[in-house]
Amino acid sequence: MRELRKIWVVPAATFILFGCSDDSGPSGPKEPEPVVAEEIQLDLLCEVQVANGTFGCARLVAPGGDRTSQSIFADPNALVHLEATNVKYEAGVFSAYVAVRSNLMQPLGTADGTEIDANGVRVFLAGDPEVTGGSGTVGVRNADGVGELDGSDHPYYQYDQAIAPAATSLPKLWELDVPATVESFTFPVAVYAKVIDKENLTAGLNFNVTRVAADSLHTCVLSLDGQPWCWGSGGSGRLGNRGVLQESLPVATVTGGEQFVTLEAGLAHTCGITVKGEAWCWGSGGDGRLGNGGTAQATTPSRVFGTRTYAQMTVGRTHTCALDTEGRAWCWGGGANGKLGNGSTNPAQIPGEVLGGLQFIWLSAGSYHTCGVSTTGQAYCWGSATNGKRGDGVTSGTTSEPGLVSGGHTFAKIYAGEQHSCALTPDGEAWCWGSNAQGQLGTGDYTSSAVPVQVTGGHRFVTMALGFDYTCAVEYSGKAYCWGANDFGKLGHDNVADVSVPTPTEVVGVEGFTGIGAGIHHTCGVTVAGEVYCWGTAETGRLGTGSLNDTPVPTRVTSLSGIAFLGAPPASCSAAEGAASACFRRRSLQERVELAVVINDLRASILS
Repeated sequence: MRELRKIWVVPAATFILFGCSDDSGPSGPKEPEPVVAEEIQLDLLCEVQVANGTFGCARLVAPGGDRTSQSIFADPNALVHLEATNVKYEAGVFSAYVAVRSNLMQPLGTADGTEIDANGVRVFLAGDPEVTGGSGTVGVRNADGVGELDGSDHPYYQYDQAIAPAATSLPKLWELDVPATVESFTFPVAVYAKVIDKENLTAGLNFNVTRVAADSLHTCVLSLDGQPWCWGSGGSGRLGNRGVLQESLPVATVTGGEQFVTLEAGLAHTCGITVKGEAWCWGSGGDGRLGNGGTAQATTPSRVFGTRTYAQMTVGRTHTCALDTEGRAWCWGGGANGKLGNGSTNPAQIPGEVLGGLQFIWLSAGSYHTCGVSTTGQAYCWGSATNGKRGDGVTSGTTSEPGLVSGGHTFAKIYAGEQHSCALTPDGEAWCWGSNAQGQLGTGDYTSSAVPVQVTGGHRFVTMALGFDYTCAVEYSGKAYCWGANDFGKLGHDNVADVSVPTPTEVVGVEGFTGIGAGIHHTCGVTVAGEVYCWGTAETGRLGTGSLNDTPVPTRVTSLSGIAFLGAPPASCSAAEGAASACFRRRSLQERVELAVVINDLRASILS
């Protein structure tokens, strides 16, 4: 009989790598021991308010205590979250699309660290629903199956995925039979999955600084306290620092006190979402790409028109798109090629809804087209079809409405570039389509494709970035890979040869990446330690190193040390220890925790 267990985790403030040596003398090479994944069980208590249409879950606290009063989204110590969208109650059926978000620092639901476990990630209803308001009995309507949990069988929903650190599964439809007499109810759930390191179930904080946004002439990153820092060309005010001059070192965007949680860089403008869910943009206002109702440039952030709140944002060459809290897609700016998806090719100075009535979980704006992933995992693209970048088998013409990407694949994220697109499946497989003139599809050849083709190498990626004619991605291990055109050394392979690399090849010198951004001729990445590295051309100062010399290897943006990712020392630090790394780390952790609560309160409202 398996005992129902509760797991309590205290987040670590630092991660230390120890080097070990063996003085027993040389020995022959040993075969690596096989990785054996072990099962864990993580317990949550969920609450449903039928009349209000809310569905939230909370982590159980220490034995003898009450469950936390906060939503699980606002709990930075939680190992897993359940995220619910499209919550409905109709004709006695309560339904929601429920996704599993892993906050572990290792893959969840894996057989060996790479391959998906046969059982994936199962979410058991660990006990009968208890009616807390009204009367009646609640039952499970559409469970995927039943299985033994604590000595008896329980219904479960199965997610056939390996969920990467800080990643979210595709949602599944949950349906419960709920009589009209029931006003509210609770039920315990047990998330059941395999991991490769059962003894070190470390929680990564909900808000991780992983975002680096790089475009043709400038780069931006986001600090722990929600402050954007940008560098490179200041033309049109794209740096947001009230100026238009070139900056080869990071400068702070003038935010007026707003805290940002996402950041995106386009050709000549930059955008982000604040902790309040508001969208703000700055830089060139051409074609209305700032979304503020005008076309004038803005040298500091200007709020996008309207009162709606947003969950995700994406910036293209001349247009901008965002997902609202209901999963609806909105676009504005240049409408050429139909990339706004509103049935027109005219520019729009304020957000207009994308046609089709689709609900999305991910959007990406390219130079001449836009793509999104729906709640069902289907990929859609609209705009220009040149070189097959829409992925629908067509290589010419335009469309101003979303069209289904060919192949019947299930995707979790999608990325639109200049002349090609890529997407990741829930378990991290990469597929690309469009122009392959420089090997940017990663297939090992130079044959373009108007339908998705799989990237070679068997890699499992957690994020990708598409440059002008190249592609980069970060593997579960934290290693970064780039492929395609290598002019200026932008692939990070320690050479500046103007050649093409058609297969994923590891970026040299740095590991532990959590995020990556690709421009036209430069690339930047953020590591788990909060350090920023850039490589490629330094023209316009876009590497942020203070130098205008190109580099084919990752070079650290040292001026951000203690500013963008560690913050000022807390008041509790003495003058003597104020500059000490330990004191900075404490400040860093506290900032992460405090901002995680704010950000994930927003996520709770978005996903409830």
